[in-house]
Amino acid sequence: MLIDVAAHILPPRHRAAVVDAAADGFFLQKRIRGVPELWDLDARFRAMDEFSDEDYRQVLTLANPPIERVVARDAAAKACRLLNEEMRELVDAHPDRFVGAFGCLPLTSPDGAVAELDRVEALGLVGVEVFTDVDGVPLDDASVLPILEEVFSRGLAVFMHPLREITAADYSNESVSRFEAWQILGWPYATSVAMMRLALSGLFERHPDATLITHHAGGMIPFFASRIEHGLRQLGSRTDGAEYEGLVESLPRPPVEYLRRFSCDTALSGGPRAIGLAADFFGSERVFFGSDMPFDSRGGRSYIADALRAVRECGMTTEHEQAVLSGNAISRLRLPVSDPA
Repeated sequence: MLIDVAAHILPPRHRAAVVDAAADGFFLQKRIRGVPELWDLDARFRAMDEFSDEDYRQVLTLANPPIERVVARDAAAKACRLLNEEMRELVDAHPDRFVGAFGCLPLTSPDGAVAELDRVEALGLVGVEVFTDVDGVPLDDASVLPILEEVFSRGLAVFMHPLREITAADYSNESVSRFEAWQILGWPYATSVAMMRLALSGLFERHPDATLITHHAGGMIPFFASRIEHGLRQLGSRTDGAEYEGLVESLPRPPVEYLRRFSCDTALSGGPRAIGLAADFFGSERVFFGSDMPFDSRGGRSYIADALRAVRECGMTTEHEQAVLSGNAISRLRLPVSDPA
């Protein structure tokens, strides 16, 4: 069995009511509107059928844009409620295709987020999807972090998708990021910054068994692990002021050990050596097969095939490979399917 935890979708009703109705448009709208497999289930199923020999199934995650980017704050709770109900309906209607789904919370409203989390739990969704910031607010902010901790206290998972827009210019004399560097390079950076800040927040000291799946194999973290480890030993030495004094020493473990407690998917468009590096850093028990479907030029077919090939060529043992392809998702997301192993 092959279970894809990074299979993006725009459920049809959500697309019509939220995405298409966005008054001011949104970043990535050109890309989103050119991928029918996001909302056309027949087109999506045709792509999935090409992997029927693998018994390919999906755990659904919401595609861009984040709800808080396209609806007013006072409408976010309703939009999340309707989306979560539609996700559950998709799983119920197509259990041979969709084995689970991540829901969404109105993270700009802490009270509303907790209320919607009750519904996510009641609907039997595997957890919630968050982006690396909440309308510009970091995930370790006091308005957001307690919500994530409540998710983990209930035994639910989090899927973290990167977020960075073209307006994040790369140079001070420019107003936008050119050549789509904001996405190609910026998203791994956004993921890495969010991970480091959450690690330093003590999140994994309080919730050591939390499942927080980072998109795109943990961004830059596995490759730069040694640089990060040594850099944080000198935290504050490069910055005027004493705001960082004692922060690392206040944590019971070195920060890099908390970074290892994140999980990741395999959505790197291939790259067996990179997948092997991620598995070495996080441990194969924290790596989940994920393709980024359907955001390639063939409606997801290339990404699925490339991710599968990368896992099979990265040098894992058969046991670890099976865990990555399906076993970890079944056990960590508590999916209602039998482990083929």
